[in-house]
This record gives sequence, C-alpha cells and structure tokens, in this order.
Amino acid sequence: MRGFGTIIRDSGPARSTTALFTALLVTSATFLPLLIQGAVANPVPISLPDPQKPVYTSSAGLYPNPEPCTGNFSWIGRQDSAIGVATSKSLKPGTWVDHGTVGLPLSKDYNLIDPFIYQEKPDSPIYFTFGSYWNGIYQVELFYHDNLLTFGGWAQENNRISNVIRNTSTNAAVVEGATMHKEKDFYYMFYSVGQCCNIPKNGFIGARDLAPDGLVYHVVVCRSKAPNGPFQDRDGKSCLNQNGGTTILASHGDIYAPGGQGIMIDPRSGRTVMYYHYVRPSVGYAAEQFLFGYNYLDWKDGWPVVVGA
Repeated sequence: MRGFGTIIRDSGPARSTTALFTALLVTSATFLPLLIQGAVANPVPISLPDPQKPVYTSSAGLYPNPEPCTGNFSWIGRQDSAIGVATSKSLKPGTWVDHGTVGLPLSKDYNLIDPFIYQEKPDSPIYFTFGSYWNGIYQVELFYHDNLLTFGGWAQENNRISNVIRNTSTNAAVVEGATMHKEKDFYYMFYSVGQCCNIPKNGFIGARDLAPDGLVYHVVVCRSKAPNGPFQDRDGKSCLNQNGGTTILASHGDIYAPGGQGIMIDPRSGRTVMYYHYVRPSVGYAAEQFLFGYNYLDWKDGWPVVVGA
C-alpha cells in the first residue's frame, strides 16, 4: 500500500465498531491521523486533519471508551521528545480532543516515542510501553482507576518506569516500537531492531549508506508469562540482560528493512495479523517511498511464524 503524499511509517489501524468497512490508519507523516475507507490494499482517503495543528506520530491504544490515540512529537537523533494523547468517542474526524502530554519526564535513559497501550480486560492493569534507541523499551504499569492522561509525574515519583527490553550489542543497540500481544499462556513483545531508513549515498547529500547485512532493520519477538516480563527469546536468552530476541521478519527478495510493526486480529478469520512498513529497493529507499505490508502469523511450538497474507 502506498501513501497519499504522505509517509507510511509506524502505522496504527483502529477498527470502528459501527462501520465495518471503515478503519483509522495513522502514520508518522505530514497528514495524520488519516481516516480511510475500503480495502487496506486500495484505501480511499476520506478525511485529513487540520494542517495548522501540531503533528504527532500516532498509535491507537487498547483502552475503554473514549478511544485514545497516543502519540509522540520527535526530532530524529534527539532525546527531548514527548508523548501526548488525544481522545475520541467515535474515531470520526473533528471529534478528537488533544489533552497534551502524559507528563512522562525526560531522561538520559530513554526516548519518549513509540507508545503502546495494552489492557487485557476492563479491570486489568494497563501496561504503557514506550522507547526507542538509548536503553531500549520501557514500561509503566497503571491500574484501571488511574488517569491515563496525566500519569507521568507520579510514575516517576513512585519508581513505576521499568526497563523491559534492551540490546547493548555493538551497532545493533537500536530497539524500538514495541507492541504486546497475548497468545494462550504467553505475552509476546514484538519490536524492531537494527538500522532503519538509510538511503544509498549515490550522490544524496547527507545520506547514510545502507547498513551491513545483519544490522538492517528487522522484527524480533520475546515472550513472558507476565505482561511486565521478564521476557526471553526462543533460545531462553533474556531480552533485557542478554541481548535476546528471536527474528521473525527480516529483509528478503525485494522486501528490505521491515519494521515499525503492530499486531491485530482479523475480525473475520480470527487470525493474528502483523502489519509493518518496509522498503522495496526496486521502487526506492526514500521515506515517501515506504510501503505498508501485512502478513498472517501462525503459532508453532508457542512462537509466531510469518506466513503469506
């Protein structure tokens, strides 16, 4: 899927409960959130936001009504980002209310981007996951009566911000974009690892050359018996202290640097779907040439396996 004069990256679809063929697809781009209608492969844009308002990279969260859209405002390579939240009772254009940031403090240990919300049941704790680069993925455990809009300050004061995923390998320390999914008795943390978004030099001023094989952006997974860890990979290595992480999707053929993934359930088949952005070298490496892809996941011996869509 291609964008509409926009950039396909870090997408977060949310399905409306009142319009079976309408989806909200948010991307880190000039135009977001972008409301589309129709098949994912050939969507029709039906709404764009006010271009005069602040732009966030967004991701829809799993949380009771009103539906929140958490997002971040960030400059690449800097560590002074912020995570904000907007709410809507319908997902419709013009109904979103911006509540500002959630109050998480800046830190030299993490970057305040790539938020994800997980709640198993309405009365279950809420797990707010975030992080990119630096020391990796962090998580805050909230409870159903906590205020999701302003939890950042007391989370720090009560030592509730925990590091759950980290990779210290040389040239491979980039971990980001975590998404959690429960399958049977395990909680699976999917996240992206490696160097994303490089462009072959070929005369481009300031372009970084492509990463060496093995260090290119790809999707890995770890699992735990509890939503707050500890997470391990398929070989039993800790994903916090031993640089663990089992690769499930990497570059192959004309698919390059897949990542920025998310997980959803196909409402018709009940199957697990993983969506992501990627580069098709035959098309180009520039950000505006990124593509949106998705695959089903099968589960074998307790681990996800990517299969054709």
